[in-house]
Amino acid sequence: MNKSKVIGFADLIGEAEFTIVPLSPRHPFDNDANGVAFMLGDTMFFCFEDPDDGYRSTAGPLLTGQGDAYAFGSGYTTQYIKEPVLVAHIDDNYWDILRVTSRITGQVIFEIGTSNVDDYYPCYHEERNPAGLSANARVRIKMED
Repeated sequence: MNKSKVIGFADLIGEAEFTIVPLSPRHPFDNDANGVAFMLGDTMFFCFEDPDDGYRSTAGPLLTGQGDAYAFGSGYTTQYIKEPVLVAHIDDNYWDILRVTSRITGQVIFEIGTSNVDDYYPCYHEERNPAGLSANARVRIKMED
């Protein structure tokens, strides 16, 4: 049985191997809450939106578990793209996010967290940029030749 624990964005700062997981997990207690799953190294992370009252939303805490997408019931196979990345925690008056940047292309490929943190209306933030992955950058370069 997998055991989960809660950790913070700051605990993940540094270099890692990033894998986006082809899951759109749903919050176990709230059908209106979006979620995302990703891996850094061999650890699976889940982050769910806390929709609050519908006007405000924030990113809930990161949950972790050992295993891969198959162990967490993805139910299908897919081709994973593993990318060497630099993981940063942006924590200022506007952002509280985990930012994942490709070490090969230098582009941001994934963000999760909360924007507008010091306002009356904070907002759950999730952004994926597959164009920044090294495999996609090589395809673009090849097509432009």
